[in-house]
Parts: sequence; C-alpha cells; structure tokens
Amino acid sequence: MFLNELNSVPSDSGDEKTLCWQAVNSERNISQLFDAVIFTIPVPQFMGTDSAVGRPLGSYLSLLQENTDIFKKLEQVSYHSSFTLALFYDKLFKHMESLHESEVKYFVKNKMIKYVSVKPSANKTAEDCGTITIHSHRTWADKNTHLSKAEAGQLIYQEFKNLVSSKAASSDLPDPVHMICHKWRYSQTRRPYPGSPGAVTLLQNPLFIGAGDSYTISNVGGCLSSAEIVEQLLKQRF
Repeated sequence: MFLNELNSVPSDSGDEKTLCWQAVNSERNISQLFDAVIFTIPVPQFMGTDSAVGRPLGSYLSLLQENTDIFKKLEQVSYHSSFTLALFYDKLFKHMESLHESEVKYFVKNKMIKYVSVKPSANKTAEDCGTITIHSHRTWADKNTHLSKAEAGQLIYQEFKNLVSSKAASSDLPDPVHMICHKWRYSQTRRPYPGSPGAVTLLQNPLFIGAGDSYTISNVGGCLSSAEIVEQLLKQRF
C-alpha cells in the first residue's frame, strides 16, 4: 500500500492502551488498520532531514521523537546519491561493439562518470540498435543533488561525448533519439544505523519496525539479512 499518511489510533481489541496503525492512501481514498508497520523507506527520506519529498504525513514521526536515543541514531543515517543516463539509438553506432567489449567501460580518473554499460541490439535493426547506460560517480552526485534530472542528464551526456571522443572521432557519435535520466536521491547507504543491526523495533505500541539498507549495507546480502531479522522481530511479538 502506498502511504500518504500514517497515524496511531486505538485498536479494536477493547484495550484502550493498545494502539494500531491507520494507513491512508489519499489518492485512492483507502484507509486501513494494521497491527504492525514495516518501513523500508530510507531513513533520511521519512525523517525529512534533507527534504519532505516522499515522506508520509502523520503522527509516527512525533512518536519516534519520544525515544531520544533511537531518534538520535536515526538522524545519523545518511545516503549517497546517484544519477544514471540512458541513451537510445535508432541507427547503427559502429563503436558500440567496442564499448561493449570494455574498451571504454570504467572511467577511473573521471570525477563525473564512473561506469558505462552498453547493450547492442541482438537484431541490429534500424528500429532497435541498442542502448548506452551511463552511471555517475556517487561523490559527484552527492555534490549535485540540487540538479534536476534534465540538468544532470545534459551534463553527463556532454561529459560522455568528451570522453568517448578520445577513443573515436566525434563525428562517429550519433545523437541518441531519446535520453532518460534517473535520479536516486537515496541510492546506497553511506552511514547506516549505528551497529548495522539489520532491522530495529522503533516503536513497541503500535509496532513499528525499520528495515532495509538504512540498517545494514546496500547489497542483496544486506537486504536478505534485514528481512530475516524482521521475521524474528515479528515472531517475538505475534
């Protein structure tokens, strides 16, 4: 369920002290009650330490503030950012194969572009000649989070053209028919929750669990470990 708002309310158990969560999706006019909520949203996103964009409204944040120890630890969590630019071509690009063979793949010394992934079309038809995906360095992205996707995309594309021109004549680099830039404001964990516990019970009543790479490392193993710890926390309660 996509959350717009999360509030604690009395449960229907008959015990006035027992609380549950009321989750609201205002776009679909849906409101549901839950005994427990698991947040895998990046901590800085739901804490609003950088901006309130993508943060659900509601009382959950004020409840978290009541536990100063946990709240201070949550404030220590930070993330790297990342931009990725995809270039789509509708005519043959003869240097695409050489790029795919890693002639130009990692740009170790470049401060903006880290990695280029090339996928030539299997059919090499005029309608589908392949894509080039350009990944930014996270250090560059961290310093340029203020850029829009369009602004970052143009900068990355120009830098890519400059880099490839050292390997091939710039006249051999056709302009793509389409470009898409994606911005991950919260890409990989830079500093996880202290101790990297995998998951944390942030509130007991109502039950609120924080999980995901905010509490571990940003890879598949870290996320699987986080899920296993969430399972243990739920079994302890239910």
